[in-house]
Amino acid sequence: MATYRNSYSNYYSDKTGNHAPVGTILPVFADLNLASEEPEYTYPQHLYCDGKELFIRDYPELYSIIQNRYGGSASVAKTQNNQPGGLRRSYIINNKLFFQFYYDSTNDKANVKRPYPFGSVFRFAQSGSNVFGAFPSSGALFNQNTFYSLIEPTEDVTAQAQTNEFAYELTLPDSIDPTTFFPVNGSDYIKDFTGGDAHPLIIIQKSFSLRDYPYNIGTFNLPDYRQRKILGFGNVNGAGTSTPENAVNNFVGQTGGSWYIPKATLIDSGEFFIIGDVRTTGYTEITADIAAYITGTVKYQIGPMDDYVFPFPPTHGHRILSVEVDQTKQAEQGPTEIDKFAVNYIDSRANINIFEPQGTAGGALGHSHGLIGVPLQNSQAATYGNSNGIGDRAGTSGDQQYQYLVSESASVVITSITYDGNTNYITINTDGSHNLSVGDIVTVEGTNESFYNGNFTVIADAFSNASLNVLPRDGETPTSSPATGNGRIKLANGYFVETPTTAPPRAYVVDNNTLVGGKQVVYEIPGNAITIKEETFITPQAAIVTAPSASEGDVTGTYIQVQAPGGGGADSDTDGANAGYCEIGLTVDNVFYTIRVNGGSGGTAGAGGGAGGAGGSVEVPQALLDDTRFQISVTNGDDGDDGGVTGNGSNDPAGGGVGGFVQAGDYTTGGNGTAQIKEQTNNQSQVTYTSNGSWSIPAVPGNEVSRTITVELSGGGGGPGNANANSNCTGQWPGWPQSLSGKTGALGGYGGRGSRLVGTLTYGAGTLSWELGEGGNHGWNERAGNTVQGTTGNDPATGQPWQNFPGGIGTGYEPGGTSAPASGAAGTLSGRGGRGAWGNGATAGSGGGVTGLYLDGTLIAGAGGGGGGGGSGGGYNGGGTTDGCYPGGNAQGPAQSLIARTGPIDFANGGDGSQGGCSAGGGGGGGSACGILNVTPGGVGGQAGVGHNGNGGGTGGREGISAYRTDFWAGGISADSNGALPTEPGYVKIQYSVINEYYDGVGGAGGAGADLFIGFNGVSTDVTYNLQNAGLGGGSGSNGAQGRIYVSYFAQDDATVVPGGQTVPTGRYYECDSDGNPIGTSFEANVWLSSTDNNIKPRGFGTGSGSTAGFIGGTAVPNNATGKIQQYIPFTGNANDASGKRQLEVGTFDLTGANKVRFTIIRGSNQNGGENPDQAINLFYKKGASNTVTLYSQILLGSNVNPAWQAVELDIAEGNAMRDSQVTFIIEQDRGPVYQTAPAFDDNYGLGAITLFYDSNVVTTFISTGGATLQGNVDEGGNEINSDDGIDQVRREVSAVGAALTVTDGEFTMSSSTPITTTATVSAENNIPLITKYHRVKYLIKAL
Repeated sequence: MATYRNSYSNYYSDKTGNHAPVGTILPVFADLNLASEEPEYTYPQHLYCDGKELFIRDYPELYSIIQNRYGGSASVAKTQNNQPGGLRRSYIINNKLFFQFYYDSTNDKANVKRPYPFGSVFRFAQSGSNVFGAFPSSGALFNQNTFYSLIEPTEDVTAQAQTNEFAYELTLPDSIDPTTFFPVNGSDYIKDFTGGDAHPLIIIQKSFSLRDYPYNIGTFNLPDYRQRKILGFGNVNGAGTSTPENAVNNFVGQTGGSWYIPKATLIDSGEFFIIGDVRTTGYTEITADIAAYITGTVKYQIGPMDDYVFPFPPTHGHRILSVEVDQTKQAEQGPTEIDKFAVNYIDSRANINIFEPQGTAGGALGHSHGLIGVPLQNSQAATYGNSNGIGDRAGTSGDQQYQYLVSESASVVITSITYDGNTNYITINTDGSHNLSVGDIVTVEGTNESFYNGNFTVIADAFSNASLNVLPRDGETPTSSPATGNGRIKLANGYFVETPTTAPPRAYVVDNNTLVGGKQVVYEIPGNAITIKEETFITPQAAIVTAPSASEGDVTGTYIQVQAPGGGGADSDTDGANAGYCEIGLTVDNVFYTIRVNGGSGGTAGAGGGAGGAGGSVEVPQALLDDTRFQISVTNGDDGDDGGVTGNGSNDPAGGGVGGFVQAGDYTTGGNGTAQIKEQTNNQSQVTYTSNGSWSIPAVPGNEVSRTITVELSGGGGGPGNANANSNCTGQWPGWPQSLSGKTGALGGYGGRGSRLVGTLTYGAGTLSWELGEGGNHGWNERAGNTVQGTTGNDPATGQPWQNFPGGIGTGYEPGGTSAPASGAAGTLSGRGGRGAWGNGATAGSGGGVTGLYLDGTLIAGAGGGGGGGGSGGGYNGGGTTDGCYPGGNAQGPAQSLIARTGPIDFANGGDGSQGGCSAGGGGGGGSACGILNVTPGGVGGQAGVGHNGNGGGTGGREGISAYRTDFWAGGISADSNGALPTEPGYVKIQYSVINEYYDGVGGAGGAGADLFIGFNGVSTDVTYNLQNAGLGGGSGSNGAQGRIYVSYFAQDDATVVPGGQTVPTGRYYECDSDGNPIGTSFEANVWLSSTDNNIKPRGFGTGSGSTAGFIGGTAVPNNATGKIQQYIPFTGNANDASGKRQLEVGTFDLTGANKVRFTIIRGSNQNGGENPDQAINLFYKKGASNTVTLYSQILLGSNVNPAWQAVELDIAEGNAMRDSQVTFIIEQDRGPVYQTAPAFDDNYGLGAITLFYDSNVVTTFISTGGATLQGNVDEGGNEINSDDGIDQVRREVSAVGAALTVTDGEFTMSSSTPITTTATVSAENNIPLITKYHRVKYLIKAL
């Protein structure tokens, strides 16, 4: 949102309403605040029309008017689960599909940061494979052509709730029946995109409605009225005047217009100018020499020769051979043959075979000769055979039918072959004379090494009759010496042919090495740079740095360094924030350019993979990159290091750019990522122990923070009184002996529960052990005074009816004596239950045993046992007396509260209950106890009933006292009487809980901001800048470093010039491809001999503007894609000693094979860096040491109007006199006599390179004829086949030069019958700006 100036109550404007409707455009003067504040700062409710992108939710009323007319999007795309509004998970409830999205943390309009309004729709937009992310792609629920609605859930989704996530229900098409689809396929649609499931690309949108505020989706753009003027669509200055653009019809919203008259309009002669006619005179007196030459070629062929049939065979002789067996070898035919080839021959005296020529129909054979047209290697080679024509052929079909067999030279045995690495000679020694000559091509065969076999040329060094030297073939230097095998040498079969080859073009470029000879060397000692004004900004802000005024000094250049802020580092759970950007604006040649240096991106939380943030990039307009006045150095920001691994306290990833001498926090660096230290509570289940035992305390791991060992211990429960009544008494006790409620009538008292203690230990080692107290024994009522029915039902202990009267009928005490005591820790005993007597008098229950807890053998706590219940009393005593029916008393609590002390504690036995008299119940036994040694008593036993004179029921015994050691427990211990139930033994319960510390996943580090250096001269401009914030670290991740902008305007002291000696011609040339583009490495060519003015020497390229700033270079120069042309030679200066003739002498060149010369040249236009020349630039030449100079051609005419670099090509015809081996070029611009009055540095040309192109040359090549054949080149039908070098026919093409034809020059005289016609044209080189008075305004739009 925009930030406005604070309102003050005394401003009149603040007391009145602002009634302009939203969407109104308001032009206001650009005030002082424009340089230091946002443009709308002093205009509440308005926004600056600069084309910025806004959230629809921030300005919904304005969006409802302009919508997306100027840009933005009414939808959002989501690809990651951790994006605001990213998809986090999907699930199914009652056959309904729900999506849960991440909250929108950027929404500052609402406390509940729901990402989308209900009723939004989405679709899947991924192309190619995996279009639905982790969802199925075939036979599935989704398709890409359907929009799915996101509505408010109709089911309870609280069970799926996650922090910062919001649930939406999907409305599915009618074609999908969820009640049948999801039971089968539902598992495919339950996804967790935070846990690795692939997130699909989804597009979410909703038609705009103000009711959706503040959750409206999407963005929109403001109109951009910067550098624009808004006009009405009517007449400009009232009725009858022009309309904008002189249009017949204008309309609201129309755009267009220009601030200049374009070149296309300027050359409209009917509107701006008229060109007169040009008349020529005096041409009848002009004569000129005309150079003549012959071009073209003539082809001819000779052969094939006809057969000649001899009338009789030529004179010849025959040799008769015979064979006779060597009789001395017959013995070798025995059983063991020595030489089987020396036996079994017969004597022979053979006749001469008859020979008949294989002519047609028995006729004689014709005889002919081949015509090869090139010298043969072997003068003894000849065709041969019993056939017509030239001779026998290698075969009768295919290529073989045109291969003629030829005789080969005899081979000579080689005695040795050696190689000398110092001389690089292969020396061949032969067995006798080899009959070879220097220059012969020879064939070596039969050696075991390939580099000694093959064709070689005999050289003169150390040549003799039986020895010769050859050079190794290129790339085949022998690696061993001498050769092995049975080598032989002979004259190679083959012939020599002339092969045309074309030398590559040569480009003599003007580069940083070029010097024109004979020039005064001047050494310049540059002046020092003086800073006129500099500003540094390191806090977020936006303003303008104004260029220094003239009074502050002459600015020669500007340096700007822009360092964007770094992105924030992430921690385990929270992403680092992206950094903002740095932006500067420059006005260059009346065009405003913006350069943006982007900050680094924030790292991703460890939970999201921990990827490091991307480094920032730089956005520079191409026009500035191409402008040679600007030197721009770009360093993209380093990416932040990745996290994602589990932290350990020392593996935090470094922010982008951090390392070496660069410390975290230095400008542009990204924030470091980190891992959070978290705590995990592990609660083990509580374990109950009901028998004596022990438990080892777990050892302490290195990452433990704290632990609690919660211990609950209980003494044994006391025994209850009797559960039945008799002797005219009644009662029922459901749940006896453990129930604590529900009994009726004259029964025994309830037994007491064991004492329960609960406390916490924190020990990291040791052993807990315990001794449990037993439960007390219940009382009984087995003897009755009569047989009258008392308690109904059966005795739970025996299963017999209560009325069995196992103790008999009549008077006397209860059989069985007292109820037995319960044992407890350390051998303690509880109190016995007292014995009852007569009638309904019953025996009471005994007390419960005490439980003790020990740490490494030391008693640290004891829980007392419960008291026993008293016995019942009264009823008919069997002796004639009937008393009332009395219940026994319930067990009682401890006589003392829990004892806490630092000293030792011990146990005590419980007290016995007393015995009752006639019709009286016994007292309950007391529980055994724990407390101070020899001080704390056990539970007191109950009193027996009074019998005939009072309450006959015995009282209950007391619960044993409990105690603990305070120096062992963490905090106090709680105690109550809710331990073991009556008759149940005591117990110990242990629940262990530990809190461990651990490192979570490491978050990625933030990316570094990009860094830009820009320097320029020849441009004066203010610098607008905008420095934004660094990215904040996520959670405990480090913040990214701040950015920095530095602006410096500087001047240069005058340089000092020191004269030196004379220059020596220096230069280089490059070989070129067929189009004349220089390639490869350079070669020395010191061709730049001299010039007639000291200013005609290499200079660096300029800006390509004005008339003196120098011509532009780089790729603007033809055939300079590789940048070999680095400077140019300007034609400038008076050239006084040459009468105004600016001349550059270049050479010497061998042009005997050159057919074309190209000049890479440019002429001034007053706007391209040079002044427009009025003269032509011509090419003269001279040959050898001669001073005779001949005009060859114009390179560029003075009327040429092309302001760009040109590649001017001049052909050099065959036979032209300039085709010589020693040619010097004189490139001349004749300014005489205007040079005496015109400015010395006017009339400019620039030369970048001279490129020579060549004819093909003929090279003699040896063609080896493997297999002793020569190729034919006429088929059976007499048609030409194969190459011109076959032996059937000689075919040649001869040029005029090759034919030695010459032609003399001619003379041309002009006459009135051939007048010169001149056509005048106009070319517009620049647009004409329209300058008019204006006030600078800013356009604001009403937004709120």
